[in-house]
Amino acid sequence: MTLNVYRNLHPHLLNKFKKEYGRKLEKIFNKYDLIDKPIIIHVLMHFKGKRRRDIDNHATVVLKTLQDVLVNIGLIPDDDMKFIKQIVLSGQVDCEETRVVIKIEETT
Repeated sequence: MTLNVYRNLHPHLLNKFKKEYGRKLEKIFNKYDLIDKPIIIHVLMHFKGKRRRDIDNHATVVLKTLQDVLVNIGLIPDDDMKFIKQIVLSGQVDCEETRVVIKIEETT
């Protein structure tokens, strides 16, 4: 899902995407305890193929949904700048399967 597709989706399909993607993220992050310190979110996007990509178009959708889920499941109190101090984005064109690796780092 890219930002270009996301912004043009019919509201019904957009809502369906958010719910389905959100449920997948909940399954991954639900097992962790509340993080009450500020965090840094590291996102490494692995892309299949050699085509050039605009990382923001892919990462924006991932990050928005991820942050909403982290708040909804109670992992972080809020997704504002008080709790999310930094977001680090990087990408690689190196794999057999497109995927996203997310690391959440507590900071002081």
